[in-house]
Amino acid sequence: MLSGNELLTLAETENRTNINTIYGLMFGILDLAVLIFFILPLFGEREADYIHMVTLLSNTTIPSVIKTVYYIVLISMAAFGAFEIWIQRFKDERKMQICSTCSIWLHALTILVFAVSQEPYVTVLLFMLFMVKVVLLIKKSSMK
Repeated sequence: MLSGNELLTLAETENRTNINTIYGLMFGILDLAVLIFFILPLFGEREADYIHMVTLLSNTTIPSVIKTVYYIVLISMAAFGAFEIWIQRFKDERKMQICSTCSIWLHALTILVFAVSQEPYVTVLLFMLFMVKVVLLIKKSSMK
């Protein structure tokens, strides 16, 4: 038989693990959400005196080297998001913390890549997703 204090401690530990799992899943989903940048018309393509908004896949004015970098950072973020979702099934808080930290750094790098290459719409949307992650991290750390 467990005493009242032991039951409370056990319940708090389980609750913290469940909350960390939910936050980890949300981080993974936010990282996977960058896949929409391939199909949303967020990239400007200059045509004569006009700029048309096109998808990354259909943009023909971005140099191939820069387009390759875009693919690498976006696919890396999405793959890491899938990894984050997969790692949640092990309920290892240390691994989840490492994943959250890596996710923040990868997201910051992705924002930097698009900001430097002057893609304002993608940069703003990535920054908004980043701010959601920061708020989640703050809420997660305040629950400990």
